[in-house]
Order: sequence, then structure tokens, then C-alpha cells
Amino acid sequence: AQSKAKPFDFGHGNMINGKAFDMTKPMFAAKRGQYEKWTISGEGDMMLHPFHIHGTQFRILSENGKPPAAHRSGWKDTVRVEGWRSEVLVRFDH
Repeated sequence: AQSKAKPFDFGHGNMINGKAFDMTKPMFAAKRGQYEKWTISGEGDMMLHPFHIHGTQFRILSENGKPPAAHRSGWKDTVRVEGWRSEVLVRFDH
């Protein structure tokens, strides 16, 4: 399946694709079987923000440009966002 990139920025007002996050409407659509590479950024904000996606899992590809620690490899449902930048591969199989 084709992979698309999406930036998520939690250090500057909870933004997705450069737009303020709005819990009342979908911010994007994903098709079943699709994989997307997302960048989750909390750079500039040292407060811990757990990030998760409802109904799917992802693999952490990198954290601050480095491979994730062994205990953070594999499919996950949460990644920490505390002054870090993480790249994740999201699997949409719902």
C-alpha cells in the first residue's frame, strides 16, 4: 500500500498538517490497508504528552533522528511527545 507523510506538531498548539486540531471534525481520511509515515513533534515543549491513535497501531521509526530503544520497537499505540520529534509508520487496517 502507498505511504503518505503527515506532520503533527504538539509544541505549537496541537496542529495536524499545519492546521489547528479540531475534535469536532475529521482532519484526514485513510483507506483500509494504507500505511502512512507521520512526524509527531513536541519540539519546544518539554511537557510530557502521550500521543495515541484510536483504532490502529504504529511502529516508531525514529526518535529525534535515532532508532528507538529496543523496548520501543514493534507495534505500539502510544508514543511520548516531550520536546521530541518521532517518525512513525501508521497501519490503517480498520
